[in-house]
Amino acid sequence: MRGQLADELRRVEERDGRRGAILAGLKAGLGVAAVLSILNGASLVRPVKGIEYYPAPSSAQYDDFIDQNSNPSVPSSGLTRVFSKSGLLYKETPDGVVSPFGSAVKSADYIIFIDANDSNKVKALNGTAGTVDYSGTDAGSVIQSAINALTNGGRVLLRAGTYTVNSTVTPTVSNVELCGEGDSTILAAKNGLNNPVIFVRSLSNWKIHDLQINGNRSNQTSNSTTCYGIRYLSTANCRVYDCYVHDCMTFGIAAEICSSVWIGNNLVVNCNANGINLFASTGGDVSNNIVNGASDNGISLSGGEEYGDQPGYDYTCSANMVSGINLGVSPYGLNTGHGIQIGDNGSVRRATVSGNTVESVAGCGVLVETYTGYTSYDIAIVNNSIYNSASHGVYTLGVTGVTISGNSIDTTGGAGVQFNTGTANVVLSGNAVSNTRSHGMFCTGSSPLTITGNVFKSIGAYGVYTVIAQSLIANNSFNTVTNCGIYVGAADCTVEGNLLGSVSGTGSAGIVLNIAGNNCVVIGNIIPTATIGIYVQANSCVVKDNQTAGTNSDVGVGNSVTGNAGWNPLNKINSMLNSTSNTIGTNGSTGTPAASTDYVVQGAPITVIWSGGSGVNVTIKDGGGNIVISSATSPQRLPYGWKINFGAFSAAPTLTTFGE
Repeated sequence: MRGQLADELRRVEERDGRRGAILAGLKAGLGVAAVLSILNGASLVRPVKGIEYYPAPSSAQYDDFIDQNSNPSVPSSGLTRVFSKSGLLYKETPDGVVSPFGSAVKSADYIIFIDANDSNKVKALNGTAGTVDYSGTDAGSVIQSAINALTNGGRVLLRAGTYTVNSTVTPTVSNVELCGEGDSTILAAKNGLNNPVIFVRSLSNWKIHDLQINGNRSNQTSNSTTCYGIRYLSTANCRVYDCYVHDCMTFGIAAEICSSVWIGNNLVVNCNANGINLFASTGGDVSNNIVNGASDNGISLSGGEEYGDQPGYDYTCSANMVSGINLGVSPYGLNTGHGIQIGDNGSVRRATVSGNTVESVAGCGVLVETYTGYTSYDIAIVNNSIYNSASHGVYTLGVTGVTISGNSIDTTGGAGVQFNTGTANVVLSGNAVSNTRSHGMFCTGSSPLTITGNVFKSIGAYGVYTVIAQSLIANNSFNTVTNCGIYVGAADCTVEGNLLGSVSGTGSAGIVLNIAGNNCVVIGNIIPTATIGIYVQANSCVVKDNQTAGTNSDVGVGNSVTGNAGWNPLNKINSMLNSTSNTIGTNGSTGTPAASTDYVVQGAPITVIWSGGSGVNVTIKDGGGNIVISSATSPQRLPYGWKINFGAFSAAPTLTTFGE
């Protein structure tokens, strides 16, 4: 079975590349290390685009091949073919002529290779002259010399092999493409390098691709914060793609204070701080990467105000797969374990996080925060899949303008979505939130807040909890909520058209309007199973046209409760008078009126019947306090908001009240 799986993974790699093969392996239940072991055993080499490679002939064929300029075993396809022998490159042109690799076919300005016939020295072959210009035992020094010789820029190709980097590659020229032959070209940090393998600083127009970078983290100084795989700093128009970067003490791939950045199609594994780090840059695109294994963040998209640098601008983070952010060996001692983090050391202005998969992280799936004293804004978190986060699925703090939409959030140790003080202007729509230990959505911050069209299932506490004024909570679906479906603790909110199925637990409620939730509207909701359907502690609210099956309660003042199936008609109200608020209706505590007191109809229209007493003279007034009936006779139907006064009696009448 394993052999069949290995063959299938190799076929997938040939068709979809290494990233596709790793995704297939992860879906089959293998870890990244196991998949890489299988793929590396296949010894597949990704060719450089534009050149068709084939194996070098045997030694006997080789001599004939070179001397006679022909090889019958090599098909003629009209393409220039390139092969290697003893570390040197040769070419065959379409007419069959074979010669040392030179200017006629220029795949690179320099070709770096390891010469097995010369003590495994690293050599730089001049792609134009066909001469070896640089040679030595330190791959870093040879590569850097070749790059720096390209005063007008150019292409440097590293042939397959393992290159030990004794000194960081620190180029000084722009307009360079540094590439290898895929995962078989390995740049490995020496023991105790304690610095980046490649460090490009204050340059422009750089591409790094088709390389494997081994940061050798277990043999670097403990907790070093300078051990990067690939680091760009203050560089414009920089790219890293199709690389495999692993085992870095600090960051795998980083771009800091850069502009026009693309980090794409890379595999980044087991880096002690962040897998990918985009810091204080403008125009950053991090897409189609696999990040497995980190301690602080799988992907960090940060601003730089904490260090006196600029905010981050116009970031895109899409179609990445982030998992296993739980190594717990951060060189910074943080071990926050977030999948994707936005903000961190400063603010970010305009960022979109979309189509990513985040699994098995020790912190939040996606975290948006801002360094103290600054504000991030215009952040969109859309269409992501977040599974098994030990903290919240999505958490925001100190952000203005957040859209969280279309995400699948499953199995969290905290809330599905939580945002706190300093967050404002938030839209939460079309998300599926399930299996949370805490709330489905927990919202504190500033208005406005819109929560629409979300689906909640198996929620450990409140489905939606908000203390933000002017919140709109509409057309959401709740199934299996442990405590309260919707909790509103702020004024001027609207709760409309929600389906609250299976709200369970002792004292559970479908909808609660807390004492601070004045002037709220609750309309058209369906609550079929909650122990308490709707519980109103607030004042001056409208509760109408809802369907409830549980016990309902209105203990506020000045509320209108009408047309609610399962609640209206209210039928006989035994304690209809509230002597504190002087209301009559749904929130009373006594059945005995006080003399010469106007009682305002609370909750719903009522019918009042009175009898007995001494000196009783009933006056009916409308909502404006105008007398409608003097010396009224029993019974009387009173609309919501009207008033009734029983006169200066000496003995109180007996009252019977029915609510509609």
